[in-house]
Amino acid sequence: MLVESPDGQRALLGRNKRFAPGMYTCLSGFIDQCEGIEEVIRREVLEEAYVAVSEVQVVGTQPWPIGRYGSCELMLGCMAKAKSYALRVNTEEMEDVQWYDKAELRAAVKLYDLMQGEPVQSLQQKSLETLGFFLPPPFAIAHHLVRLWANNEGSYFKQSEEASPIQPPQGSARL
Repeated sequence: MLVESPDGQRALLGRNKRFAPGMYTCLSGFIDQCEGIEEVIRREVLEEAYVAVSEVQVVGTQPWPIGRYGSCELMLGCMAKAKSYALRVNTEEMEDVQWYDKAELRAAVKLYDLMQGEPVQSLQQKSLETLGFFLPPPFAIAHHLVRLWANNEGSYFKQSEEASPIQPPQGSARL
């Protein structure tokens, strides 16, 4: 899941201890039995970064053939809106979590475009040297979430217009 900052200008990415040094990606987790998608997003972001989120939107899905215990899993790509910038790393879950601005993430995505056909390791090394981090490659849904968000002008979650109060139908005492 990609978590957008309250002002829509930054995205929260993290790194797990098992990741290659320098790789930052979207936060992730597993759905528990009887848990809804919105619930798991809110729970996992809170568990990993102590960030509360409001809106959640499913963007896409991806089959993942190399899941836990050799099973195939379905990955859900979601966007979430943070309620604040405040965060704290849960070191039981993550090695680090950081806010990245759009310019940084656009540059990281652009490297993949400019170095198409190059070995992934070369691209990651170039990104690490240039930007200080690298993103997962395009075969991961996290890459596409970052690309979608970084190339979007403004906030991913558009400001909702103030709703006008609902008026009861003529002749009706209640709705």
